[in-house]
Amino acid sequence: MSIVVPTARDESASDCAPPPDARLTLRQKDFCRHYAATGNAAGSGREAGYAKGSARQTGHELLDRPAIAERVRDFRAAWRAVEHEEAQILLGRLGQAWDAAVEKGSASLMLRVVKLQAELSDHHVVGHRGSS
Repeated sequence: MSIVVPTARDESASDCAPPPDARLTLRQKDFCRHYAATGNAAGSGREAGYAKGSARQTGHELLDRPAIAERVRDFRAAWRAVEHEEAQILLGRLGQAWDAAVEKGSASLMLRVVKLQAELSDHHVVGHRGSS
């Protein structure tokens, strides 16, 4: 499974990005963005441009810095907010599909809508467990 990490140049990233932090370098901000998405300090260090041989140590050292940890939390909180908004939109659309299924009297469509709502709810809830 591939994880898409918004870059500073992505328009969509600005919707999810925390406020600018002048205390961090561009490389540190890239590390935060990757780490928030993956939880992998070594991989995030490499993706941000730190030396491959020391990326693991550098990544863990960066995570010990309060400004870095705060930025990671900010990214995760922003992404959770966007996920929540998107889930609400999808649940609303499924509500409309439910209404149409009831109107048609289609038990199979009603069952499909219920399954999709359950999947979306499970994904939304599971996606937030253990996140802080």
